[in-house]
Amino acid sequence: MEWIDRLEAATRYGTPHRELDRSGTEFVPGTSLPADFKELCRRVPGGAFGDYLVPLGAQDAVETLAGNHASLLSLVRANPDNLALFQPHGLLEGDGTGLLRWGHSYIEDEYY
Repeated sequence: MEWIDRLEAATRYGTPHRELDRSGTEFVPGTSLPADFKELCRRVPGGAFGDYLVPLGAQDAVETLAGNHASLLSLVRANPDNLALFQPHGLLEGDGTGLLRWGHSYIEDEYY
């Protein structure tokens, strides 16, 4: 049993599972998203899990992974002092290293 199966069983949370177009999420060449994150997005498409965890999804989600990342990169490029927020790792760029924000919570936690 996968961890997401145990999570669904423990919370009695379940939605119809569906396949997602990931062409907009795996946007950095040579970088692929972890399989468990892809499965989480497939099972919790475009919404919150238990009104707490909001995974950033594919193109049909309100807030997309690619769109959010582009906004963070713009923020850093407009004001390089903002890069300090992401140190020591920086933000994910073409070299395949750095942070990628994949979710948030309603109480303003951020998940990278």
